[in-house]
Amino acid sequence: MPTSTLFDMRPAAPTPSSRRKLPVFWIRKLRVISALQAEHELVREVEFKLGLNIINTKAPARGKDKPVVGHSVGKSLLSRLIRYCLGEPGYGDRSLRQSVTGFLRHGYVVADIAIGDTDWFVARPVGYESSASQSWATKHSFERLLDEKKRKPFEVFTDQLAKAVLKRVPEIQLPNAERELRWLDVLTWLTPDQACAHKSHVEWRPGGHDVSSRALKIEDCHVLIRTVMDLLSFDDSSLIGDHKSLLRRQGKLSNEVTLKRAVCNHWEEELVEAYPDAANGLTGELLADKVQSDSAKQKESLARLLDDFGTDPVTEWQESNDALQKSIGAKEQSLKRQGDDLKLLRAELAIKEKPESNELIENSQKGEWCRLFTTEQQALAKGCPGKGDDDTGLKNPKREQEIRDLKSKIEDANSQIETLQGELGELAEQAAESQESLVAARKQVSEREEPLRQKIEFFDQLENNARRYGRYREKFSQLEKSLQDLKPALRSSLDQRRSLTQRYEKNSSKLAANFGYVLSELSGKDVDARIEMNANGIFPRFTKDSSYRGEALSTSAVLAFDLSCMAASIEGTGFHPRFIFHDSPRDADMEVSLYHRLFELVAGLEDLFDDEPSFQYIITTTTMPPKELIESEKGFVRLTLDRRVDDGLLLKTDF
Repeated sequence: MPTSTLFDMRPAAPTPSSRRKLPVFWIRKLRVISALQAEHELVREVEFKLGLNIINTKAPARGKDKPVVGHSVGKSLLSRLIRYCLGEPGYGDRSLRQSVTGFLRHGYVVADIAIGDTDWFVARPVGYESSASQSWATKHSFERLLDEKKRKPFEVFTDQLAKAVLKRVPEIQLPNAERELRWLDVLTWLTPDQACAHKSHVEWRPGGHDVSSRALKIEDCHVLIRTVMDLLSFDDSSLIGDHKSLLRRQGKLSNEVTLKRAVCNHWEEELVEAYPDAANGLTGELLADKVQSDSAKQKESLARLLDDFGTDPVTEWQESNDALQKSIGAKEQSLKRQGDDLKLLRAELAIKEKPESNELIENSQKGEWCRLFTTEQQALAKGCPGKGDDDTGLKNPKREQEIRDLKSKIEDANSQIETLQGELGELAEQAAESQESLVAARKQVSEREEPLRQKIEFFDQLENNARRYGRYREKFSQLEKSLQDLKPALRSSLDQRRSLTQRYEKNSSKLAANFGYVLSELSGKDVDARIEMNANGIFPRFTKDSSYRGEALSTSAVLAFDLSCMAASIEGTGFHPRFIFHDSPRDADMEVSLYHRLFELVAGLEDLFDDEPSFQYIITTTTMPPKELIESEKGFVRLTLDRRVDDGLLLKTDF
C-alpha cells in the first residue's frame, strides 16, 4: 500500500465533522458504594466530562525524606473498574479482589455511561468472589438501578454497547484468534493496561491468568486497528480475502491442470503408440472415443473367429474319454460286487467243511443242542436237536450236495472276476490312449486360438486405457474451463480492490495528517509523519526528529498514535468511538514538558468545537497539569489522589 502524503509544514488541526456530535459512548460518573440498595454508603464518586479528564496526584514534597504521594493510590484500579463496567469479566487479580472484598463485602461499582444520547446505569459487584454475584443495568436513573424490579441483567447493556461500537465496523475474522472481532477486543485498544507501559501501539494487555486480561496476539491487534479505522489492508479485508481465495483457487487449479496435462499427454502417447492406425491426428476425447470404439469392434470380430471353431476335436476326444471313464467305473463296480460275492461263498463253504458240523449232526441224533449255539433257543431255531434223515453215521447227502454247489459257484465267480479284470485292463489302455489324444488336441487348439486370445486381450486393455484416458481428459477439460472462468472474477476483484485502495489511501492520508499534527504539537517542532500498511500490519512512521527515531515507538509516540486515531474519527474517518483511557504513561519516558504539551493538545481539541466536544479522553498521571488547566473553568482535573491520607486514596483505605 502506498504511504500517505509527507508533510513539509506544520500540520493543521483536525476539523470536527458535523455528523459526529457525541462520542459513541462516554463515562459520566463512577461511584463505589457499600451495597446495591437504597441504604448505602458512598465510598467514592468521580464525575467525568466530555473532552479532557485528568486524574492526577498531589505534587510530591521536596526532600529525600518526604513520603511518596503519587503511587499505589488507585489510579490503575480506577481504570480497571471502568473497564469492568464496560464489560470486562473482572477488575483485577485474585489478590486485589480479596483485598477489596475484605473492605467492601457487599460493595458495588456503579457507572453512569452514555451510549449516544441514552444514559445507562450499570452496577457490578466488587465485594463478592462468588460466581453467584450479579451485575445489573438500567436506563435513565441511578435510583432505578437500586430497585430490584426495574433493573435488568448487565448483558442487556453490553449488547447495546457492542452494537453501537461495532455498528459500522466491517465483519472480519481475527487471523490468529480465528474468530470475528468483538467489542471487548476494541475495548483493549481504547483502555490499554498500565502494565504494558505504553511501549507499543499494538500491546495493550499483559496476558496471564487474570480474568480481566484479554491479550490479543500482535497480528490481531494490527487487524483490529485497521478495521476500526477503516484502513483494512489488502491482506485482511473480506474483499481481499475473497480475492486471495480466488488466487489460491487459481493456483490450485493451475497445479491440477499442469499435472493432469502431463498425465493426459503420457496416456495419449501410449494410445497412439499402441494403436497408431486409430489416431490419424486425433487428440483428447476424440482420440479416446475412436480408440475405444475400434477396440470394441476388433474384440467382437475376434470373438466370432473363436466361435467358428465349432468342430473342435477337443470336444470329441473329451466325450470319448468321458465314455471310457464311465465304462471303467461300471466295470470296477461289477468287479467289486463279484469280489464281495466270492468272499461270501468262500465263508459259507468254510463253515460247512468245519469239524463242528459233525458235532451238530451227532447232537441232532442224540436230541441235544450242540455247543455251536449259545442257547437252546438258538439251536432249536436252527433245527437242533432233531433226528437225522438217515442212520448212516455222520454222512449227510444234502450237506454234501450243498458243498459241491458252493464250490461250483466259487469257480464261476473266479472265472467272472478274471474276465472282468481283463476287460478293465483293456478299458484302461483305451482310456490312456484317449487321454493322450485329448492332451494333444488341447495343445493343437491352444496353439491355434492363443494368437486370437492375445489379440482380444490386447484390444480389451486398449479399450480400458482409452476409456480411462477419456474420463481423465474430460476432467482435465473441465479444470481448464474452470481456470478460464476464474479470469473474469479475478478482474472484477482487482477492480474492486482499486476502488478500495482509493478509499484506504484517503483514510490513511487523513490519519497520517492527524498523526503528524499530534506529534508536532507534542514535540514542539515539525515532524514528518506517515502511515505505512503492509502484510504485517499498520505502522506509524516519522523522521527528521531524533526523539522519534528508530523502530521502537517512545511512550509519547504511542499516545500520539492513539490520539491521532481519535482525531481522525473526530473528522469523520473510520469508526473509532472517540473514547480513550490512558492509565499512567511512564514518567521515565516522558518529561514534564511532554506531559504538559499532551494536556494542552487535548484541551486544544476541545476548543475546536462550538458546543460539546465529540470525544472523551481520560488520563491518570503523577505529573501535575499546567497551572492554567488546573485553574480552568472547564474542570479538566476530575480527581486528585494523595497517598499520605486515607481520604486521598481511591477507596479511602490502604489495602
